[in-house]
Amino acid sequence: MPEGPELHLSSRFINTVCRGRIFTGKVVKSEVSTKNPDIDWDEKSYTISSSSRGKELQITLTSTGNNIKKNTKKIAKLKVPENAGKSQKIFFNFGMSGRFNFCESNEMVKHSHLNFYTGCKPPMVLSFVDYRRFGRWRIDDDWAPDRGPCVILEYPQFRENVLKRLSDTAFNKPICEVLLNQKYFNGVGNYLRAEVLYRAGVRPFDQARAVLEELVDTNCSGDTKIKKENGDVLELCNRLALEVVQLGATVYNPSPDEDHSKFTAWLQCYYNPGMKNMVDHNKRTIWYAGDAGPMVPKDIKTKGMKKRAAQIKEEMTTTEDESQEEDESPKKKPRKTSNKKLTTFNQEEKDSQEHAINSPKKKTRRVTRNTLKDSHQSQTSYSSDNPIVKRAKRKGIKQNSPEKKTKRVTRRSLQDSEQPQTPGSLDIPVVKGTKKDVKEIINDYNETITTNKSEVVVIKEDSLKDKLERTKRSLQHNNKNTRKLKVPSTKVRKLLSRRKF
Repeated sequence: MPEGPELHLSSRFINTVCRGRIFTGKVVKSEVSTKNPDIDWDEKSYTISSSSRGKELQITLTSTGNNIKKNTKKIAKLKVPENAGKSQKIFFNFGMSGRFNFCESNEMVKHSHLNFYTGCKPPMVLSFVDYRRFGRWRIDDDWAPDRGPCVILEYPQFRENVLKRLSDTAFNKPICEVLLNQKYFNGVGNYLRAEVLYRAGVRPFDQARAVLEELVDTNCSGDTKIKKENGDVLELCNRLALEVVQLGATVYNPSPDEDHSKFTAWLQCYYNPGMKNMVDHNKRTIWYAGDAGPMVPKDIKTKGMKKRAAQIKEEMTTTEDESQEEDESPKKKPRKTSNKKLTTFNQEEKDSQEHAINSPKKKTRRVTRNTLKDSHQSQTSYSSDNPIVKRAKRKGIKQNSPEKKTKRVTRRSLQDSEQPQTPGSLDIPVVKGTKKDVKEIINDYNETITTNKSEVVVIKEDSLKDKLERTKRSLQHNNKNTRKLKVPSTKVRKLLSRRKF
């Protein structure tokens, strides 16, 4: 939250950018800012000046009075401007994120809620920017009556006001909470109170009256009775605020593009990982060191920001140490890698990705035993060109014969086989054979078992003759297959030897 030094720097910023510039037209308010009043100001030309007091900032609009009346005669005569010296005062409280910005009208920052335009080309605009919309402005003739003197510009009045009013009930509270009371400490905020108490060596939860009574003289003149090496609490409120103003840029400064490293280095207690923190009775976090004091809240709460800051600091220190160790340690030679393998692998991967992107999507059919059977009905044999057979080989599905069910060979089936039969589902012709042919086929079976280079497909048909002929043809056409061999059982062999053809 912007504090007294930030508002003082904002006042300097406004006076710098508005010096010598003429503003014109209405003061435009954003539609979103409904809680703040409209500015009834429609002068053709006016100037802007600013001043600050604690946590309040004042802008004064002064008309230049160039509304000139012409005489009805031929010769125009200039008269005294009517509105010369007309002024309007606007008081601002910045809230959590208020600040002022000055830029060209076409480069206005978002959340610009009150805008003052210049008459030059290109037109410039002075804007009050407030991202969180906690900032307020009011039209009045004087500063707020419930605020005390400024700790920066009115230090003697500030000191006298505090020491003369120590009998107020507000000073019964802890000193850390009283420092945020703008009725007595106008301009002191959260980071200033932490730095003041830490550098003064005061515990944050000591009673405010007990701490400040030591500074009262017997004559109540306001002079300090006890002076410490680092100064007392009231003196530090003024001195530390002036130091921040001299730094010129803080985290809450209205010019966020400037360097804030000096301000972060200046902080000794606030948001320091080595410090403790505690939430006071007003739910504001106070940073401190050592003992907190006797008036700590009953429900002691701490915020994780300290732990987070400590982690960040540890990470920064570890990275710095590692970088130093790397600089000191000798550099190791990089491992030799086969670039050729990597490049070929990457090239193959790129080619496959490009092919997948450019090629049209095709619906792949699920390979099952039923699809194999259907494909066999449409084709005469399990050729290698069949796409379903190819997918089956990739997935490791075992291919069966055209018909799924096998029939048991019995005497009745052999008798039925003597009847004339038509060709089966395959287009292989039925050929009559002799006993010698059967013996030749059996010898071929034994040879294929020993060599393991061919595969026998037993085609199960009603006719035994058809089976023998088909196995003979399968031996000739399916030498390239590597499946397991299926050999007739001994019972079939006996039947073959007894049967007369």
